[in-house]
Amino acid sequence: MRRVFLTILLLLCSNLVITPVSAQNPVPGISIDCDPKDVSIDIQPGSSRTYSIICTAENPSIFAEEVRIETSVSENVISITSPSSITVPANGDVDFTLTFKANQGLSPTTTYSWNVTATVTTANGITMPDAIAPSDNDGGDVFIRAYARMSISMSTMTRYLSAGETANATIEISNDGNGAAKMGCTYAAEAVAVGEKTHELIFDSNSHYENVEPNSGYTLSFNFTSPSPGDVAVFEIIIQCNIFEDDEYQIEEFKVEVEAAKGGGLSSLGNSLGVDDSTMMMVGGVGVGIVALLVVMFIGLKIKSNKRRDSNADDWDDEIFEEEDDEFDFDDL
Repeated sequence: MRRVFLTILLLLCSNLVITPVSAQNPVPGISIDCDPKDVSIDIQPGSSRTYSIICTAENPSIFAEEVRIETSVSENVISITSPSSITVPANGDVDFTLTFKANQGLSPTTTYSWNVTATVTTANGITMPDAIAPSDNDGGDVFIRAYARMSISMSTMTRYLSAGETANATIEISNDGNGAAKMGCTYAAEAVAVGEKTHELIFDSNSHYENVEPNSGYTLSFNFTSPSPGDVAVFEIIIQCNIFEDDEYQIEEFKVEVEAAKGGGLSSLGNSLGVDDSTMMMVGGVGVGIVALLVVMFIGLKIKSNKRRDSNADDWDDEIFEEEDDEFDFDDL
């Protein structure tokens, strides 16, 4: 083996161009350095799922070298694209690119290691046996970036409600990403003017968020109660869903049509007592007993008012009869 090495060295030296002694390195060599060594890949849908780095191969010798490039990754879910070989001039260096590509659906909790090896195959055109061929390597780690991807599903059909009726809406929320995230929605409806009055839907809450693990989800549910308008009122509920503290929203909306309130209902009673719709619905939600008490009070007020009116009518009739008796007093005849 030693004789082979000396023979190759003599052949190489016979092809040399004379250079200053201070710059000469009598044996082939190669060194390699890559930057950065830690690779972070974004694999969310729509991304290229790739990441590129630059490696530099340096030849410190006085020989022009052909260098073989080989790459490897700890698992085959990551691939590396690189040149198979490069030519590095004597006392020179060459940059080349490594491009990493990750499969879809990888977890951010797993780290993969990578390596690149540069091996001199020829020096000044003389083939280097693998046993004595100079080589160098570099490497690092590959990380998968975590991401959350929200999807929602719900019915947007128009809802038809009676006055004072409570309804429910549900939204299916799922996380199609590879990392957990807080997801949820806000919901509201603008007030609607009907005649001279303004009416509002009453919600049991205005928003809800939960932490959602990858490939899972939950059902968001909320209730809303219709007012008691004097005529048909149409409301539009707007739902804005997003990943918490993310400015990108998915927006859905649906309409709620509320029929006019019928006489004798909470609305009529509220109007008689000088109480608005929202207050009457709050009272109604407390219990049937309170509503019944209000009805009794209302009836009592009506009866009292009627009695007062009847009493005034009787007094007026008595005055008329007295005047008639005075006018036709037969004792005066």
